[in-house]
Amino acid sequence: MSIQQSGYAAAADKTLAAASDGDLAEALRGRDTEALGETYRRHASVVAATARRIGGGYHVDDVVQDVFLLLWRAPERFHPERGSLAKYLVTMTRGTTLDRIRSDGARNRRHLAYGFQTVSLHSVDDAVMAGVTTAEVQTALRSLPTNERIAIERAFFGGESYRQVAAKLQEPEGTVKSRIRTGLRRLEAELRPSDAPEAD
Repeated sequence: MSIQQSGYAAAADKTLAAASDGDLAEALRGRDTEALGETYRRHASVVAATARRIGGGYHVDDVVQDVFLLLWRAPERFHPERGSLAKYLVTMTRGTTLDRIRSDGARNRRHLAYGFQTVSLHSVDDAVMAGVTTAEVQTALRSLPTNERIAIERAFFGGESYRQVAAKLQEPEGTVKSRIRTGLRRLEAELRPSDAPEAD
């Protein structure tokens, strides 16, 4: 880059640094990548803090990337007369974070229904798992008949095989598998959101 070109770039940076939200939005509509960079410089920390507050620290980097990608793809959705760019990005961040939480919660419920371990009953960090908390899983487990609860806890939260569970409980392996399947169906029903359709 020549000295003259460098001067132009510095001038452009100064112009963007002094630009209003409306000016930045207009530049984004014109596909100005430097305007996107300036927007990120100004507001990424607020977006990250909002995502961290709502999601408990999970997916922060992904949410920040998603929010600025959404802004880049559809800058025309921001209207300066309705509020600041920071407020608009915070609103987008809330929606994006909650979408990820709901998506993870749905995946967790599917995993529980099919017998995969996705929750640690002994880890607080694992509790912020998108829509289904450790407390909710514990409550649902306590609602199960004792023989189903014990078999599920040993198999999916204790890491034991069906054969090991059967041996420790002194029960036939087929009986243990049947109890686990029945218990998982009950758990799925208990953890399903109230507005979710019943499984076929």
